[in-house]
Amino acid sequence: MHPHIHTFLPSSSPDISLECRIYLPSAVTSTSLGPSLSMEADSEPIPLERIDKAALRDWGINRLITAAHPWARLGGNMLFPVIAHHLPRAVYDANCPAAIATFNVRGVGLSEGSQPWPGWGIGSDGEDFGAVERAVLGLLGDVAVYRLGYSYGTNLVLSAPPPNLRRTMLVSPAPTLFKAMTVMCGPTFQQSLDAALNAAPDGETIWAVYGTSDEFTGVSTLRALGGRRADLIHKVEIEGCGHFYARGEDGRSLRSAIEEWIA
Repeated sequence: MHPHIHTFLPSSSPDISLECRIYLPSAVTSTSLGPSLSMEADSEPIPLERIDKAALRDWGINRLITAAHPWARLGGNMLFPVIAHHLPRAVYDANCPAAIATFNVRGVGLSEGSQPWPGWGIGSDGEDFGAVERAVLGLLGDVAVYRLGYSYGTNLVLSAPPPNLRRTMLVSPAPTLFKAMTVMCGPTFQQSLDAALNAAPDGETIWAVYGTSDEFTGVSTLRALGGRRADLIHKVEIEGCGHFYARGEDGRSLRSAIEEWIA
């Protein structure tokens, strides 16, 4: 794995902590932050107090990308390849001075708490996304804010409390699949997307990346994202790609889109 800090960060509830990984540029391994870094998926989280905040801020990181993983009830977690491999590789192969914050939602991995019941919306996941984002911003200082959500994670990036957000990327959104999740309690994907479009200053703020062979959502639905305001979404369509970016060319196309998005 790419070098990262494996730790716990506060959720939106004071008594619940979430397992997080904060990826950093490879060169930080030779700094005083080196002993705090991991490159293994099975590493043990370190206490938040052990992170040298001054050294982190001295490194010159100028942007934060916070990423949300697929639905946990279908096995989603922060180690999914789109989140743990393609995103860091795209960012750091482009020599981007960014930090990437990922986390497991409640009840997944070492995160405390439990997942919301199906049909009752996304529970606290959106607020937790915002809490993790704020905690990492507290470590980094004043940096540009980006968000990336994959599959179910697109609901989180759209519904989390908005900071001064630079750009959002929706990777393989599944509005049809997750519509039933919010039947008893919103917001729905469409409601959150509409709110984001209302706040979008131009067509480069919100990006959507998807494959023409997505197993969960028809390509016509994905092409229609945004409705009459579709011009406010920068869409990247990958021919023949499914929901999981399993082919080598799918991963390369996704990484290329991320590099362009973060530039």
